[in-house]
Amino acid sequence: EESVQVLAEAPAINTTDASLGNVIKEAQILNLPLEARNPVGLLSLQTGVVFIPRNNPDTVDPRYGAVSGARADQSNVTLDGIDVNDGQNQSAFTSVLRLTLDSVQEFRVTTSSYGADGGRSSGPQVSLVTKSGTNNLRGAGYYVNRDTRFSSNEYFNKLSQLKAGEESKAPLLDKNIFGASVGGPILKDRLFYFFNYEGLQEQRE
Repeated sequence: EESVQVLAEAPAINTTDASLGNVIKEAQILNLPLEARNPVGLLSLQTGVVFIPRNNPDTVDPRYGAVSGARADQSNVTLDGIDVNDGQNQSAFTSVLRLTLDSVQEFRVTTSSYGADGGRSSGPQVSLVTKSGTNNLRGAGYYVNRDTRFSSNEYFNKLSQLKAGEESKAPLLDKNIFGASVGGPILKDRLFYFFNYEGLQEQRE
C-alpha cells in the first residue's frame, strides 16, 4: 500500500526577540539579477527600504538606501562577523570589500529592533556568511558582460540631450565580470577548502 500525506504548516513566529528581517539563501543569491553581481544590493528588496539611485556614484546622499527612516550611512555590514563597512562612500548598498555571489552562502538583513549582537548602528544590520567546501569536489566558471550599446537612455537625460540638440545616447557603462570557484575536502568530514576569484573590468562616464 502507498499513502500520500499533504501537510500545510504555518511559518514559525520569532518569539525570542522583536527583530524584523529576512534571510536570503544561496539559491536566491545566485538566481536574482544583481547589478555588478554584488549581493549587498539585495538589501534593496527588504521591507522598509527606500532606494534612490545616485547620478554621481562618488557623492554621498543620505536618502540613498534609507531603511526604516535611517540615513544610508547608518547601516552595518559584517562578513563572517567582521566589520566591512565602507567608511568612504558610506552607502547602505556597498561594503569596503567587493563581495562575490559565488562565495556567499547566506545573507541576513535585520531592518529594525535588532538584538544585542548587532546593534552597532541605527540602520539595517547586514550579515554575510561565506561558503566552505564540502566532501564533494565542486567548481564553477562564469562570465558576465554589460554593454552600453544595449542600454536604453534615462528619460530625463534623453530630454536634456534632445533639448540641447544632441543625439539621445545612454551614458557609457561597460562591465566585464569573469571568475571561477572551486571547493572540496582536505580531510573528509573534517577539513575543507573553498576558493573564489573574480575580476572586474569597467569603463564608465
